[in-house]
Amino acid sequence: MVSAPNEVGGTLSGIMYDQRFNVAASRARDRMYLVRSVEPEHLSEADQLRRSLIAHFAAPFAKDEVRVEDLRKLCESDFEREVYDELTQRGYWVTPQVRVG
Repeated sequence: MVSAPNEVGGTLSGIMYDQRFNVAASRARDRMYLVRSVEPEHLSEADQLRRSLIAHFAAPFAKDEVRVEDLRKLCESDFEREVYDELTQRGYWVTPQVRVG
């Protein structure tokens, strides 16, 4: 998972690297820090694992505005829409009308 701007190395791709990244990223309990000196443009286009991790840390709660608007239509009352709007403005992903049981 280590890279340097002056490194001439291969990309991290394949199931073995996918599993390693998954294990490393999923072990964080409360908080995860990314320490890096590499910008995405220093990485190969094929190095999607490292690129996606850097992108996630750059915008961890990026919203897909289309998704937010479509889900808002699921709200059945003004109260639900108010709660939905407040939560999404604070960066939460909200799915109204989830089936239970």
